Amino acid sequence: MMLLFGFTVIFFIGFYFQKYFRFTINSSEYNIGTTSYRTNDFKSQCNGESLTIDIEAPMGYSYAIRKKTAFDNYFIANGFSNVHQTGNQLFDNLLYIDSDNSQLHRQLHADSVIVNAILKIFQLSRRYRFKVLEIQHSAGRLWVTYEALGTCNTRRTQAFASEIVPLLQTAAESLEAAPVMPDTTWKEPFAMRKALLLSFSIAMVFYGAIEAIRLYHWAVVPFTLNTRSMLGEALLFGAVIYGLLLIMTFFAMRRSAGAHRILMILLIAGLFGTPLTTFAQLHRINMDYDRSVGWEYETQLLRKIFYTTRLGSSYYLYINNWENLAVKKRIKVTSAIYDSVREGDTLVITKKPGFLHYPWITSIEKK
Repeated sequence: MMLLFGFTVIFFIGFYFQKYFRFTINSSEYNIGTTSYRTNDFKSQCNGESLTIDIEAPMGYSYAIRKKTAFDNYFIANGFSNVHQTGNQLFDNLLYIDSDNSQLHRQLHADSVIVNAILKIFQLSRRYRFKVLEIQHSAGRLWVTYEALGTCNTRRTQAFASEIVPLLQTAAESLEAAPVMPDTTWKEPFAMRKALLLSFSIAMVFYGAIEAIRLYHWAVVPFTLNTRSMLGEALLFGAVIYGLLLIMTFFAMRRSAGAHRILMILLIAGLFGTPLTTFAQLHRINMDYDRSVGWEYETQLLRKIFYTTRLGSSYYLYINNWENLAVKKRIKVTSAIYDSVREGDTLVITKKPGFLHYPWITSIEKK
């Protein structure tokens, strides 16, 4: 299952960097004058959908410009995230640049044409009842991501594009005329750190959730007997890992632009992901590294029953507790074990102490 965790981390790193490799699936190309632009196709109402308009732009850039929210303002005002000020008061009050590239900051500070074009894009969106989510530039494409406030249609989006595309083109031409930036893949100094931190925390949520579902809904023999005690230890270790992850994030991001957004995602994802992943790993380590010889117990099968739901069938055996015959116990088994035994049969149950001292059942067989 660690392969699954590793694959999930790699997947989300790739997903984070998808902005470096723009795909043209479900997109259409149009022209306004001599400028060609692409926009993604949408459903008939496009209500709540994320739409994009993008054009060709100079290579060697990677940044995003977003509208400030109360959440952004709080962390920026308290110095957790250090964002660049362009000198345009309206721009600096309304938007912030999610980039720590000093050369980009100098270009935006010196070129009012780019700043004014970007500011006008955000202002125009209100006229067409659109909400601009962000403007991004990477992999030789400059694009606007926006969503409709209510229903919309092709005529409305094309009218919006007719005013947005010339502004994007103005910004692209100004950047083209600027001094050439060094040719390197990752222009954003903290891009890989952001990707690793986000991917690791989100992967913990997915991996932990999958393992938890497997343990509680599909896990049969072998299984751990006392999961409550293990869960308490998992919460303790998870809290330690959670704290270390937050401390590592704080030092790794170093008050960079957008650091507060990374921290908030980690706060939410890590809160659920660390205990789930820790519990799953304790469960596996306890079984996989237990090299002890198992103890065999004999007990009688009192009853067997199965339940069928939308998720599938579950098979249970009701037996005398092998350590206390006065107590009845229900255990979940595979369909093969369920079909191989009958009520009244004597069962041989093999138990091991566990590498972490959590007893677990390794096999159930008919005598």
